[in-house]
Amino acid sequence: ADVIVVGGGPGGIGAALAAARNGADTVLIERYGHLGGMGTGGLVTIIPNLTDIDGNVQIAGITQEWLDGLETREALDYPKREHWGSADKETVKYYAERSFFYTRLGRVIYSAHIDAEISKYLLNKMVEEAGVKTYLHSWGTEPIMDGDRVTGVIFESKSGRQAVLGKVVIDSTGDGDLLPYTEAEFETHIPNGFRIANLAMCFWIDNVNLEKLDEFKTKYPEQFAAQAQELMKIGGLPGYIPSRLKDQDSVVWVHTRYPNSSQTDVEELTRVEFLGREKMMVTHDYRKKNTPGFENSFIVLSSPQLGTRASRRVIGDYYLTEKDLETNEPFEDTIAIFPDVDRGESSIRYPLTYIPYRALIPRKVENLLVA
Repeated sequence: ADVIVVGGGPGGIGAALAAARNGADTVLIERYGHLGGMGTGGLVTIIPNLTDIDGNVQIAGITQEWLDGLETREALDYPKREHWGSADKETVKYYAERSFFYTRLGRVIYSAHIDAEISKYLLNKMVEEAGVKTYLHSWGTEPIMDGDRVTGVIFESKSGRQAVLGKVVIDSTGDGDLLPYTEAEFETHIPNGFRIANLAMCFWIDNVNLEKLDEFKTKYPEQFAAQAQELMKIGGLPGYIPSRLKDQDSVVWVHTRYPNSSQTDVEELTRVEFLGREKMMVTHDYRKKNTPGFENSFIVLSSPQLGTRASRRVIGDYYLTEKDLETNEPFEDTIAIFPDVDRGESSIRYPLTYIPYRALIPRKVENLLVA
């Protein structure tokens, strides 16, 4: 192959599609039986901040192509285009009640609720139509090395141990899984308390009477708040987000965080899987017994893969610093952008973070990129 991509999440899909569409013989290796990573298997089914608060589109390209495909199948919900950037109080109130992610700083923004199952299908079609050779149920375990050059990837599956050779390998595992087998420099330390130090196990509850739930929340806000406090005391999860997708008007999503969790420690991953499902049951049992609207509800889905935010971080030819976040000028070799939303006033002045291509190139290793 010309290009081997390990990991079929959003980064890996973007890399594989871009490579194949530009004529490269491309192989994509994914450990699960579906593509999409956190956006499907992790049930991170909200794509936020696609515009800034003024309504200017920040993220497009392959992301928008995917969202357009979801819209054709009515598998997408988002604020109407004419409302992006609106500060009209009634409009903002409407969207704020519809989803926390549809407004920011008193303005309507373009964020999307997506259907994870339809996404799996669409992403399959996108890589298939681009001519990407895809291996699902295949775990990219180790790079093939020739000195300091990566020349291929070993992967494991039900078919046994296999290998594919390539001119360029892209580690899009999200965890830098190939890095420890090379001389590449990388970091793993994440200070406790940072949001990226969290793991997540999300789940969906169906057959919720949202009208009854909203009525209870509106008429008895103190009782609703007291229930949230009680849930936290007994180890439950008080937060939820209505799906808002078509024909899912009885579904709520519960997104969780488990702080200070190592994302490369198998014992820690196992602990969070057990803990996550324990908290899921505590939450649903309490809601079903005490919260109007949940009486006939049931758990319909829990995420088949844990939500991860950060683990191994490659030290590339360019090392991104906090100073790089405080600019509105892209790098000459910018290869990725994403919205900056977590740094208060600074995020308003500098709404986009730019990632240079050099930051993806590990030091001391040839023919390897890390997304």
